[in-house]
Formats: sequence, structure tokens, C-alpha cells
Amino acid sequence: MSTHELDEKALRKAWLKQYFGSFEYHEQMLWYLHQWLQALRKALVRAKADHGAAKPGCGFKTIAEGAEFFEKRYMAILEKSDTFGRRKPENWPNERRSASFRSVPDFDRYLISEGDMLTWLNENERNEIGPLWGKMSQMAENIQYTVDGNWDAHGDSPYWILEEKYTGPITYPPDWKEQILGLGAHLPTIGAQRIRAGDSVPQSGLWRALDVTSRELRVQAGETLPDLSSAYGITIWQLVGD
Repeated sequence: MSTHELDEKALRKAWLKQYFGSFEYHEQMLWYLHQWLQALRKALVRAKADHGAAKPGCGFKTIAEGAEFFEKRYMAILEKSDTFGRRKPENWPNERRSASFRSVPDFDRYLISEGDMLTWLNENERNEIGPLWGKMSQMAENIQYTVDGNWDAHGDSPYWILEEKYTGPITYPPDWKEQILGLGAHLPTIGAQRIRAGDSVPQSGLWRALDVTSRELRVQAGETLPDLSSAYGITIWQLVGD
């Protein structure tokens, strides 16, 4: 099957895998996490000074009591999470299996399954914090799909991942198709001057990895090029000079 014969769904699936597995997508998730924690801290300052009656049935007498309990028991746990801007893109291929997207979905264990620990929030604070929580947790799940390789979990529905009820809204850039066709990492057929890691090099010269971290190697025809643990799948190498 040539690249031209691949249907649009297969190309979209390949682009999503590249997108969800990227360093940039992980950093965007961490930005939402950073904003969410900031909103929680700001709300705590207000709530700890509010000695009005707490919501009935929450287990606390005052709003301040509920906020203080949350801060002492949960904030230290939540703030141990990853920090936006701390990681470096060149380290991401090796770090992504243990990165913060693993812990973000687990936050609801402290916020929901142990009882509603956010009863001390007022309506405006809930309206600010809720959307941030939704965005970061959805992105964390999308990254987990990629890293854990759950793309083909439903054999009878190979393109289920394209449904926004699973991934949330996705905005494809105007050149998304050119991006994935140019990369070639998930396409069955690749031109003579672009090969997969492990394939025999057809021509001596300088070959460049089409990867998160660009790397160039000069090799002789017949040699093989290494796999760099690509965030996109197996590394693709392209001839760039004699």
C-alpha cells in the first residue's frame, strides 16, 4: 500500500499519535496543572479566612475548617507533581513513561473518591477550577493512550481514538496531513531516500533522524541506522547529503 492509498482516518490516527506523544503536548498539560494549582492556592487563602457555616453533611463546622483540612492533608501531595518548564525536550523520549501524566488522573482519588474534599470552594472558584481540571486530566489520558500503546485496544474499531468523546476536542493544524506524510514514521511505504531504523541504507552519505531530537550520522550503503526510541514510533532516517 502506498502513502497515497492510505485513507484519511489512518493518517489522522498517525498524526494524533505524534501529537499526543510530543514533549510540547505534555508541557501544555503541565501548564493547565500549574494554573489549576494556582487557583486552588488562591481559593485556600480566601476560604481559610471564612468562618461561615460549612455545607451540611460535609463533616466540617465552618468553611475555614474544611479548607484547612484540605490544605494539610492534600495540597502537599498535589504539589509534588511535575512542574511546567522543568523538563527538557531532549530528555522527553526517555522520561515520558514516568512523567507527570501518570499522577494527574489519580488526583480525583483525593478530590472525589474520599468524599468531596472541595466543599469549601464557592461557586466562582468551582467555575474557575473545574475547566482546568477537565483539560489537564483529559490531556493526561491522551498521553497515556500513546505511551501505553492502547491505540488498538478495540480490534473491531481501529479508529475509535478519532472520536472526540474519548480524546476531547482536537484542533488539527491546516498542514496536519503534510506533517505526517513528511515524517513517514507510521506509513507503510517510504521513498528510497527515507528509511526506517534497522533497514539497510541504500546510499552512502549523511542521514538525519526525523525525530524529537535531530541527529545526523554518516554511513555507508548496506549499513543500518539505529532506533532512537522515537516519541513518534520507530525512528525514520532521511538522506540529507553525500
